[in-house]
Amino acid sequence: MKRAGLVIGAGIAGIQAALTLADKGFTVYVVEKNPNVGRRVAQLDRAFPQMECAACMFVPKMLDAGNHPNIRLLTYSEVRDIRQDGKDFRVKIVKKPRYVDEAKCTGCGVCAKLCPVEVANDFDERIGVRSAIYVPFPQAVPLVYTIDRDHCLECELCKNVCKTGAIDHQQRPEELEVKVGAIILATGYDLFDARKEEYGFGNYDNVITGLALERLFSITGPTGGRVVRLSDGRIPKKVAFVQCVGSRDQESSRTFCSKVCCMYATKQAALLKENVPDAEVTIYYTDALSFGKEFEDF
Repeated sequence: MKRAGLVIGAGIAGIQAALTLADKGFTVYVVEKNPNVGRRVAQLDRAFPQMECAACMFVPKMLDAGNHPNIRLLTYSEVRDIRQDGKDFRVKIVKKPRYVDEAKCTGCGVCAKLCPVEVANDFDERIGVRSAIYVPFPQAVPLVYTIDRDHCLECELCKNVCKTGAIDHQQRPEELEVKVGAIILATGYDLFDARKEEYGFGNYDNVITGLALERLFSITGPTGGRVVRLSDGRIPKKVAFVQCVGSRDQESSRTFCSKVCCMYATKQAALLKENVPDAEVTIYYTDALSFGKEFEDF
């Protein structure tokens, strides 16, 4: 078997898998569809049960992966085809154009500050805004800007202010083929679409997801770490967590427990009391279940 591996997805699981393989001498290709690695775990403020700073835990791993001699990060890329070749695999990968030269971009951010376009920032769960040329968060790896052509005005302000000449509106997709002996799928997760439920998410500004609250906790988030109501910017004095949304549903196929929301809400409630000590917090649940090491103690 060829001593090379492909990891699809560059969240915490994909990065850890890549580092483990690379440390054992494998050449590792990491394919991530987003412009930067990290994604979901990079959105977190703290991690339970120790309530550690999530960025403090994960950013060093992102940097290690970006600097490892055996790892090639292929961000803003997608796998298009996998074919078996004996005991190995031939994989076709398409690298999408950033319209920014990765070798020239220094990540200074001057281009984003002068960009006249503002769009909802998916990294902040669409609470905050970003420019049409952006990095999702300050510690992004690679720290290279990307132009969102769907919202770009092509005014070329970014090109005019870029001192290194990194802006390239003529970039085209690149296709490459790699041969690997093993493939690891670490494609992460998407949030359940709670707009389909009866709790008003999508209709009321102050009904948000746990991940959106995480972005309000974060110092790099849209409010600089201040927990406020989205409707009026005021600090909330009463907060309810509604559990089992999207699971334990007898009218759908999702009758199972998610195994996530009980502990996540408990952590969020503790953080909320830390941020707003006089807030009244209530958790509504079907059953309180604590799967995992130290979760019951927490």
